[in-house]
Amino acid sequence: MKGGEAVALRGDPDRPYTRGSLCNKVADYLSYARSPERLLYPMRRVGPKGSGELVRISWDEALETIAARLREAIAAHGAVHHDNRVRVEPVCDRPRRSV
Repeated sequence: MKGGEAVALRGDPDRPYTRGSLCNKVADYLSYARSPERLLYPMRRVGPKGSGELVRISWDEALETIAARLREAIAAHGAVHHDNRVRVEPVCDRPRRSV
């Protein structure tokens, strides 16, 4: 730390699994977190994919959009809870992949 900001990240050498190493995602975290290109607010694409045409939306709109798309996907394809206790059967005849 320098002036209240992290200047470097390192792993804990006492952790038996990582033995002090960092994964690739975390190793470059500081440059990612401080990037001027980092998104700080939800955005919605308004142009073709890859065009970079985005508009800022509210957090409420973003969460509603995500929830609606999840509901659509579950209605179209079904869902299985991660521990296999809750099942919503698919509406299509396509066989499921085993999880």
